[in-house]
This record gives sequence, structure tokens and C-alpha cells, in this order.
Amino acid sequence: MNARSAPYLLFGLLCLFGLSNCSDEKTPVPAKVSVTDSWTKEADEGARGVAYVTLVNEGTEPDRLLSVAAQGIQMAEVHNHIKDEGVMRMISVPSLEVPGSGTLTFQPGGLHIMLMGLERPIVAGETLHMTLKFEKTGIVTTDARVLTMDEVLERAN
Repeated sequence: MNARSAPYLLFGLLCLFGLSNCSDEKTPVPAKVSVTDSWTKEADEGARGVAYVTLVNEGTEPDRLLSVAAQGIQMAEVHNHIKDEGVMRMISVPSLEVPGSGTLTFQPGGLHIMLMGLERPIVAGETLHMTLKFEKTGIVTTDARVLTMDEVLERAN
């Protein structure tokens, strides 16, 4: 290449780069869900417990929560509270969409993870290891902090 052709080559590359970035459509970013603020409260062996999480999707594509498991728990399911003919009811949610670039917060009175068949007590100050399975993200684990009832009440205020 000689000195006279260098500006033309540079101009051509700039045009190519500029044209490739002129599209109004953004390239989708694959779903990548992380779990933050996971917590549960004390519960006795054999009882039912409940856990809460916040799901953050860092991708622009939606993802779907397919299942939940927890260490020392026979069965964990996602549940929600709904109002049905003026009565609050709890329903099982077989799968749950996490919107692209969105956050989904589980909280008392709404979405929660129902923990059934506790094989040992859930004790305040410990953590409960949970595994969440997503359609696109795959397996995500979290250690939910076990709170006392006083700490749970503090969160509510």
C-alpha cells in the first residue's frame, strides 16, 4: 500500500463500520438470570417453610424458571397468591417468565417458594442452599439467609 491509497482505505473502513452500526435493531443479548436477596424464615422439621428471592435477568431475551429444589426439603414449588371471588388463594405456578432486562421479586403476599417436607428445622442464622433451574440460563444456586421472625417483621416495615 502506498501513501496515496491509505486515506481511501481508511475512508472505506469507516464507511463499512458506520453502515454496520446504522441498524435500528439491537442484537438480542441471551438471557442470564442471577438470584439476589434470597431469604427464608425459621421453620420446624416436618413443617412447611417459605423462601423469597429476587431474579435479575441481565439479558434482553426473556427466560423461564422451570423448577426449584432446596437442600433438606422434600419438595419446593413456586406459588403465588391470587384473589379469587374476593378470597385470597395460593396457587402453584408450574413455570414463570423472567422478562428480558427485568427483575422479578418474590415477596410475602405474592410470589414465593413453598418448601414442603422439611427434613430438619430451618434455623435462624444459617443458610438454606437452593437450586433454581431456568430454560435458557440453566442452573443457578443461591444460599438463602434464614431470618428470625423479628427480622422478617423488620423487612415488612
